[in-house]
Amino acid sequence: YSDSMALADDPIIYIDPKYFEIKGLPVITEDELIKSFNCPKLKIFYDHLELKQYLLDISWDMNNLLMMSSGNFNGIDIKEIADKIIK
Repeated sequence: YSDSMALADDPIIYIDPKYFEIKGLPVITEDELIKSFNCPKLKIFYDHLELKQYLLDISWDMNNLLMMSSGNFNGIDIKEIADKIIK
């Protein structure tokens, strides 16, 4: 994933620690992620409610949001975030 977020203004990763617990793996640390993505400005969230609040607090004027997942962000209400961005 090295440099894949290099052009993002506010690169963010959400990691659900339960995934690692279920797999019996250690949770990837922030330092490991920053090095893997080669992105010092990378923000990492391990709590879906903190991620949601962060997204709701951002000024979305003249900004875009791209969310990609192999899951559902622990049930974050994407419509609620989208409604705030659109308004």
